[in-house]
Amino acid sequence: MRTVGKRYYAAGRKLLRRNAEADQHEDSYFKTLNATASDRYLDLFLRVDHPTLLAPRRYQYSKLYYATERDDGFHESRVICFQPVFQRRFEAIRLALPEQARGTGSLRIRLDGLPYTPGGFEVEGMTLSAGADHPERTRLADLAAHRQWVREQVIESETVNRSVLPHYPESFSIELTGRCNLRCPHCSSHGTLELHQHHNRLPEISADLLDRVAHEVFPHITALSLVGRGEPTFASDEIWDRCMALVEHYNVKLSCVSNGHFIPKRFTRERMPFVDEVCVSVDGNTAQTHKLIRGGSSLQTVLDNIEYFHRARTEAGLARRPKLTIYWTLMANNVHELPDFVRRIAALEPDYFAIRHLVVFHEKDLDLALLGRPSLTNPHLEEAYAELSRLGIEFEGPPLMLEGDAGRVVGGPSDVRVDLRRSTGSHAARLRNEQIVNGPLEPAVLLKHGEPCTWMHRSAVLMSDGQVITCGKHYGEEVGFLEDGVSFMDIWNGPAMTNLRATYRTPNRWKQCEACWIRELEWHSQRRAHDDGREYSLNEPKSFSPDAFDYRDFDSY
Repeated sequence: MRTVGKRYYAAGRKLLRRNAEADQHEDSYFKTLNATASDRYLDLFLRVDHPTLLAPRRYQYSKLYYATERDDGFHESRVICFQPVFQRRFEAIRLALPEQARGTGSLRIRLDGLPYTPGGFEVEGMTLSAGADHPERTRLADLAAHRQWVREQVIESETVNRSVLPHYPESFSIELTGRCNLRCPHCSSHGTLELHQHHNRLPEISADLLDRVAHEVFPHITALSLVGRGEPTFASDEIWDRCMALVEHYNVKLSCVSNGHFIPKRFTRERMPFVDEVCVSVDGNTAQTHKLIRGGSSLQTVLDNIEYFHRARTEAGLARRPKLTIYWTLMANNVHELPDFVRRIAALEPDYFAIRHLVVFHEKDLDLALLGRPSLTNPHLEEAYAELSRLGIEFEGPPLMLEGDAGRVVGGPSDVRVDLRRSTGSHAARLRNEQIVNGPLEPAVLLKHGEPCTWMHRSAVLMSDGQVITCGKHYGEEVGFLEDGVSFMDIWNGPAMTNLRATYRTPNRWKQCEACWIRELEWHSQRRAHDDGREYSLNEPKSFSPDAFDYRDFDSY
């Protein structure tokens, strides 16, 4: 028997091949089960098969739709998203059934194994279970179901702008160490010898604090990001291995922002199933430029280590290949090298390329800033964006700058222009946390409608000493401290974070939100457009607020 888009095998195995001209339902596996009151889980034996090397780059997750006799059909409000670990091998996967799917009698199932990527999948068996057998599969199924609930709640919280949240964040950032092996001149924490020595004397995160926060927070989060004032992979073997053990136990996906020097040591092939993304900072296409900007780093060493990671992630045979992201900081001495580097790195198949303007922390770096210099910047950015598009590399970056514009104050009169060189003092007047929580704020310019923050509902940041800060913005305000007797949830829904969320779209918005470089680059808008499949152009010039990129008045300690 042969049907469009389907081929039947012996022994009841069904291989469903993608067919560009077939309806999506032609690529779905259907089954009807009898769901009793004791059935809480659905077990399936599944194999996904990516026919090309490109497919594991695009694969995100598989989808299982469920419907009862009362439902009129399958739709997105009743779906379970999941990921097989490997491709081309059968895996036993257990999924927790939502309450509305339990004890319903007839339970109809539609499985889209590869909803967004080419390839095929095989199903060999699908049954309902009470979950008493295989307790480890049951534990992981319950974790996955709870995390899907958290992700749904995050969207709801952003939509209605909740100030008190019924959920933990969906992602979490931890600073393992403030230490670094490099001294990049433009770095906020290691840009001078004094700062470098200071941060390299700081203790790394304690095993006790790491354990405590992991056992409370990791069951709720989908992704863990290792980032901070130092180089995460420069942490001790003890802390790194402990962190990885916790990641594996809670089945969390790990991302890491790195200078690339210790990738082979930290990201072995055995750890690839738990790696979501490795982000490597590269700021030059020539050895001389990279060495100058990256504090003595060897460009060849970094490229060799990226090649190792690319080889390891490809050979691991995963259904979803770990992502490689490249970070590039735009400066006067490297912007001309960006297009050629894009062409060069394409061979290692980066999944994402993030381009940002220089954030100025030190007076000595002021001449490297490109804000207010569109004639020097725009031609190279345009060429780089065109090359990234041609090569099929997803990217985000700053929009082009208006010609002759030194940066207009966001929300101010259209004829007000501010030179970055005259913006000192703007941050010195920031209000501290206790003033923000306990006292009124002066009126601030409102954000345009529908521009949410990328952090306050969905992500949180823990520093190595236990300090919790508002967000990933440099010198985000402290909102609490994870000392003995204080849980993370005490801080997540504490007075500071609650006030931050409640005032965000009001005239009492926090000072730190008025000049946010993350918002200035419109990254949130770009990511949302990408997630929704919408076009987003960076070739329409805009003004930038210099205050968002000038941190010379902050205390780097």
